[in-house]
Amino acid sequence: MCRRLNKFLRLSLREKWFLAEAFILLGAGRLAVLLFPFSVIKKRVEKDIGSSVRPKYISDSETVRLVKWSVQCMSRYTPWKSKCFAQAIAAQRMLRKRGITSTMHFGVDKDSEGGLVAHAWLKCGVLVVTGNQGMKRFKEVVYIGNNVGNDINLL
Repeated sequence: MCRRLNKFLRLSLREKWFLAEAFILLGAGRLAVLLFPFSVIKKRVEKDIGSSVRPKYISDSETVRLVKWSVQCMSRYTPWKSKCFAQAIAAQRMLRKRGITSTMHFGVDKDSEGGLVAHAWLKCGVLVVTGNQGMKRFKEVVYIGNNVGNDINLL
């Protein structure tokens, strides 16, 4: 515990702010997943992505990496489950706030018992911001966003 606290205290103010923002937005994302049907969340995400201000790409690759790191890090420490959909929602909101466009993807697959399982991931250009773990196993069924493909290079 002391080691984690020391590590946190050594972070820059900007990194601490990103972690706090990620924590709050992971909570909001989890709450949205619990309270609203997918169609309502999808419409909200479409509206948010569609209203992104002037897109930024190459010059903000450090910001994208910081969003990715903060969401991944905080998702391990929330007292609630911060799974792929909540992570994608949180990261999308953080990027949108900074005028960075993204695309949210949804895929499905069958589990070992034949049941349907779903996965969500967020991409910014060619960079997978959230949901990278196991993403290739899922067949994409829908995406929301405007920078699909490999034509936008962040790195």
